[in-house]
Amino acid sequence: MSASIYIEKLIVPNDKMLTYDLAETKSYFDKIAEFIGNEYGDCKP
Repeated sequence: MSASIYIEKLIVPNDKMLTYDLAETKSYFDKIAEFIGNEYGDCKP
């Protein structure tokens, strides 16, 4: 796992990076994000 993805503020991780680094746990994060979006709407700044 590349530390710069999570520490370096100038690098914003994309979906491909997260899929690679999180492996099988990414599906859980996707489900959590979907739940938040359904319950609270778009939370992006």
